[in-house]
Formats: sequence, C-alpha cells, structure tokens
Amino acid sequence: MSPRITYVVMALVRKDNKYLLTCRQELEEHMKEFHGIWQIPGGGLEFGETPEQCAVRELKEEAGIDIELVKVIPHIRTAFRPHWQGVFITYLARQKDPSQPIVINEEACDFGWFTPESAKALIAFPETVDLMKIANTL
Repeated sequence: MSPRITYVVMALVRKDNKYLLTCRQELEEHMKEFHGIWQIPGGGLEFGETPEQCAVRELKEEAGIDIELVKVIPHIRTAFRPHWQGVFITYLARQKDPSQPIVINEEACDFGWFTPESAKALIAFPETVDLMKIANTL
C-alpha cells in the first residue's frame, strides 16, 4: 500500500453557544479503535469539490442538516497513521433552519450539543475542544 494524503473537512455547527458533535460508529474492523470517539462531523474531500462544498455535503449526509458556513477556523491539524496522512480543515457553521432535526447516519451512534467545558468530559479526537474554544472567539 502506497502512502496517501487525505484532506478532511469538518463543520463545527454552533447553536445557542453549543457545538454539534457526533459519536463515531466504526463498522470496518481495521478502524474499530475509533469506535465511540466523539468528533466534529465531516469527511474526506472528493475530487472536483471545494472544501466548502465538502463541509455542506458531509453535514447533510452525516447529520441530515443544511448549514451555512460562517468562516474557516484558523487552525489546520495533521494526523498520521501507517500509510495515511490526514490534513483537517474546520469551518464554523450554523444551521440554515435551527428547528431542523439532527438525523445521524450509520457513521455515528449518537450526537449532542456541547460547550467546550462539557466536551472535556468526552473521549474525543485530539484538538476537538481546542477547536471549539477557537470557534468561541470568532
């Protein structure tokens, strides 16, 4: 397997001073170590897609909501695994219709709205809380 770089685009949706996080559900055996970890919803950038389009698409797929992007969060994160490097871009976003219900797909087993303080109690991916704190300043 040759090494590859994947761009991952996430949208940190803010509502009532809380942020939407999803709890990852891993169905693939080689990814089981990530099952049950809380995360900012998002996913891989597809060929021919802008990061903005990716964020909007991923939130529709993963949470069933339509979002508007507010601005990019000025923090790029990089993660490494054997033969894989992820470059993470995060946007601050809001729901177009705050009454639209969250409907998670098979990639998540739960969701919730959290403040940076309440998210500290979660088992979450690195820098999740830090990104929430940065978003609070925007």
